[in-house]
Amino acid sequence: MIGQWIEVALFKKSPEQVAKDADMKDGFINVAVAALITAVITSILAGIGAVVSGGLAGGLAGAGIGIVGAIFGFIFAIIFAPILSVIGLAIMAGIVHIVAKILGGKGSYGSMVGTMGVIGASITMTYMLALSIISGIIGIFAIGPIVFLVAIISIPIALAQFIASLVELYLAIRGIAAVQKLSLIKAALAVLIPIAILVIIGIIIAIIIVIISIVLGATFLTALAGSSGLEGLFGLM
Repeated sequence: MIGQWIEVALFKKSPEQVAKDADMKDGFINVAVAALITAVITSILAGIGAVVSGGLAGGLAGAGIGIVGAIFGFIFAIIFAPILSVIGLAIMAGIVHIVAKILGGKGSYGSMVGTMGVIGASITMTYMLALSIISGIIGIFAIGPIVFLVAIISIPIALAQFIASLVELYLAIRGIAAVQKLSLIKAALAVLIPIAILVIIGIIIAIIIVIISIVLGATFLTALAGSSGLEGLFGLM
């Protein structure tokens, strides 16, 4: 499994080969293992950061609170990260599969899960994990006057993560094209259309939340003004 991750990430094993070999079981196992390993490492680093910052801010008591928080965070991460990753893969692969079928795709859902899972896990366990470790180590020192410096250093890391995401997207598109026997353009549409729809839905939900917050806030202020006698004062003005 580890060897395959490295081969895919280094372009030694093509997405077309992954599409030929991977099945549903491979996809789910790969993303679950990748999520578990990532959760263990990142939660440990985050826990160390919480203990250090808590200790500096509140002494032994602060460090104790940081340790407790780190333990609960670690347990939560290792339990839910694999589960959520498998659910996320199942849903995303299903959506992409439906769009691919509309565009004339001929592949199976199981192959979609396998291909997307193996490629996603490969990038996660190579580029993304390395960058997360670097980011986590740097984050431990994000205390006091050097917070700004740490924030600046984090910018190129975030850019590298974005580039790694683009690499994963490119490999996934090639893999989906191989599974569904589609052109790269149609395979790209099969991936990008669901992403665009999710983004639009997210924007709509955000707008609705903002509108509701404004309405509720205005209602609260009106009620507060009335109950405090300010309503009468405003009426005289």
